[in-house]
Amino acid sequence: MHIPVTWDMTDEITCEREIRGVLEAARATRCDNLFIVTKDEERIISRESKQINIVPAWKWLLQPITQA
Repeated sequence: MHIPVTWDMTDEITCEREIRGVLEAARATRCDNLFIVTKDEERIISRESKQINIVPAWKWLLQPITQA
């Protein structure tokens, strides 16, 4: 599992860098459960027919642990 973390994604360059990285990791691992953890942003981005969940760290940490 690849879970990138960035302080925020409001800067366009940072946002594109993080999206490229998570999509590259998804292709390499064939994983479709994509997350980017941020300080406090929450949204969903669709790219290359994949859904990337942008979640605040506190919310990600409170998610139940699931087995793959």
